[in-house]
Amino acid sequence: MNKLNYSKLQYEPWTYYYNIGNAKSIWAGRVSKKMAMVNSMYHSYGRQKTLITQRQKYFQELIKIHTKELDEYLEQAHTSIDIDKLMPILNSLLDKHQHELRSEFERRQKMLEIDAQDHQLVEQFYQIKLRKTEIQLAKLLWKATQDEQQLRYEIVKFQQWLSKDAADTCQCTFQDWQLSAINSILIEQLVDRKWVTLGNDITDSHMKIVDTFISDLMQQVMRKAEATANQYVERVKVYNNTILSNKTTFKKPPTVHNLLKTIEARQQNMIHRVQLNMKHLYKQTRP
Repeated sequence: MNKLNYSKLQYEPWTYYYNIGNAKSIWAGRVSKKMAMVNSMYHSYGRQKTLITQRQKYFQELIKIHTKELDEYLEQAHTSIDIDKLMPILNSLLDKHQHELRSEFERRQKMLEIDAQDHQLVEQFYQIKLRKTEIQLAKLLWKATQDEQQLRYEIVKFQQWLSKDAADTCQCTFQDWQLSAINSILIEQLVDRKWVTLGNDITDSHMKIVDTFISDLMQQVMRKAEATANQYVERVKVYNNTILSNKTTFKKPPTVHNLLKTIEARQQNMIHRVQLNMKHLYKQTRP
């Protein structure tokens, strides 16, 4: 029964990919890694239609096999338990067991649409005839947005890593959480404080000093991370204002306001992507 439910769970996302591919022509998309880097975007998304149909058929066959196996078992089983009452209970238990995997599949489905939309928005931007100045400012604005959002995502993960609940439920180390921006800030704070190890002879008083130091350090890292994220927000405002101040150069379409609208549409899509990941992160740590 577990194999049957798992096969159904695996079949669902591939069916989703197939349906959305037919409905919105969202299959596989790709740009060069250089193009992705300079525009702060993911260089690929989606799957080829051939692969999607292959995976669909594969899990369809598994569902048929496991359904037949379950039916044969139920026919041969000799039990005084009411099967009609037992099955909903078992299905409920399996759904709870597979909740995390189902949540991850749902996240990936939403990410597919966001990433496809991101590629479309960037393409639409480059279809506008712009000067190199505006193109460069848009790239800088998107980069600042990406850095700010990534840092805020890492702040949330860092807070969870520091929390007692996370420590009780996860044996992950700081490195396992992949907090590159937070790690850079942490190293910076350690260097600034001129931290020196106490050696092997650590007394109780030394341990209290260490505990206090670590607590202060973590708070300082959080403050620095928040301040840095806010600095990125200010950069975005500067780039926006710079584009707006050049409005006299827009003597023919697009107008400066239409340009800013195009840039902002892509910016909001970037923010939406990170917020979705944050929401998924909260779900993982809550009972």
